[in-house]
Amino acid sequence: MFRPQGGPCSGDECLWFSEGCYIGCPHCSSHMPTKGNYFGKPNCSAPQLLEPTLPERFRTWNIQNASTHGDFTRYHPWRAPGRAPVSDSCGSAGGYRAETGGGGQTPVGSPQFFPGSQLPKLKGVRTEWLAGDTVEVGWMVGANHGGGYQYSVCPAGEALDEKCFNAHVLPFEGGNTTIRYLDGRGQKIIPATDVSEGTFPAGSTWRRNPIPACNCDGGDGCHAPGTDNTGGRASYFSGSNPVPKGFNCPFGTMFEVRRAEQRTVGKREKRGRTGGCHCQRGGWRGLGVGE
Repeated sequence: MFRPQGGPCSGDECLWFSEGCYIGCPHCSSHMPTKGNYFGKPNCSAPQLLEPTLPERFRTWNIQNASTHGDFTRYHPWRAPGRAPVSDSCGSAGGYRAETGGGGQTPVGSPQFFPGSQLPKLKGVRTEWLAGDTVEVGWMVGANHGGGYQYSVCPAGEALDEKCFNAHVLPFEGGNTTIRYLDGRGQKIIPATDVSEGTFPAGSTWRRNPIPACNCDGGDGCHAPGTDNTGGRASYFSGSNPVPKGFNCPFGTMFEVRRAEQRTVGKREKRGRTGGCHCQRGGWRGLGVGE
């Protein structure tokens, strides 16, 4: 299904998320910040508001704070992985308390802001994983917000909340990420970047989003360096489209694209857990957070 401005997400699955969530704040605002998602201010202050714990080398946005707006991602979720609140552990329908354009549309069949953890089980659907199995999962980039992700499970019969998911974090299998194209270009296997410093639960491993956004505050539609940056579209420096090219980034990307090994699509190997954002009762969750 394709939702206008909501991305090509089957069953509206990309419309279940949390909005206005800053590291250390006790809850999400669930409203669009006054200055938008890029430059909006946190909905709490010190001592609740936390300072970043992510080592600088794992950042994905405005690296070295090159923006004329300064370190505007300072309190965004990826700057302290696992420390931002969520409105619901399985996402809220449309993310915002009131339906909002640009991705906050109401999923078909659910009221706006309905808690995902309260969705009924799917009839006739039963997924079983054995303890110790290596399972391949995946995700797609529709609107790149940088950041990273982690997978966890919650046993059937327990409440689907942060306490449960944080107690059952899954390790990643292997050190690679497989990128698959939908246009017949085959697949590329690139080295993954994992971080376990400054994360929550303490010592848990998160994986950085391997796809760099374009080289400006907005992450796409970037203009030449030195142009007006009121809307966050002036590039930090002058670069060129990466190879391989994904999104069109004529002035370069936030960070260098890692060398890929070209492979044709054949038998799909199980390569561990790579990205996603799903949650079912007594099931698994892929939690992705942006910078």
